[in-house]
Amino acid sequence: MITESTRARFAREVAKYPAEQKQSAVMACLSIVQQEQGFVSAESEAVIAEYLGMAQIAGGDAMQAVSTYKRLTSLRPTSPQPLLQLANAYAASKDSDGAANALRRALRLQPDLPAAQRALATLALANGKPQDALANPPQMQNTRTAHA
Repeated sequence: MITESTRARFAREVAKYPAEQKQSAVMACLSIVQQEQGFVSAESEAVIAEYLGMAQIAGGDAMQAVSTYKRLTSLRPTSPQPLLQLANAYAASKDSDGAANALRRALRLQPDLPAAQRALATLALANGKPQDALANPPQMQNTRTAHA
């Protein structure tokens, strides 16, 4: 479990690096977890990757965030959440095909995931493909009804 104080320490380490080198903070973050917990679990590694990916996007290095989130998807292969983050990183790097592929993978893991459905429809509209955005509206309506 990563505490808020640990996340604050991560933030201090990440802040030491320029935007294009945020990934350099990974070793310091791993060291913090090692000091606090005595070992680095896969879950801790995933939290660090998620944190660094967000910092990379915020720092303008979306392609590095794509790499980070790809690593995160390998740490959490059955979770759609890293794929949503990967899609956001692809979108930030102006790679709409990569974003769409990540969203489709997330939907294969969890077909009723509203965030992925909405993002895929929004992406299709942004790319001038309204027919793709309308491809699965009954499924989206069923999902919305089920979650209401």
